[in-house]
Amino acid sequence: MEYATKRCVWCGQTGRIGVNAQELYAYLRGELAQEAFKSLTIELREQIISGTHPECWDRYMDIDDHFDELRMERRDTIK
Repeated sequence: MEYATKRCVWCGQTGRIGVNAQELYAYLRGELAQEAFKSLTIELREQIISGTHPECWDRYMDIDDHFDELRMERRDTIK
């Protein structure tokens, strides 16, 4: 079964995710996505919660790259 996700704030597109019917029922009854969708990856659960596609998350929210940039800037200012 497919679940239509919210519109992604980054690219403006909606998405569709294949989900287990029992897990979807648990989610629609109020269970948290991380508890209801045990068979989905963290990335797909995030897409259900916020609408953010995994590709958009990687592109716009890459925390590791951001911290690497901050470390480089800090190292450059200490010299």
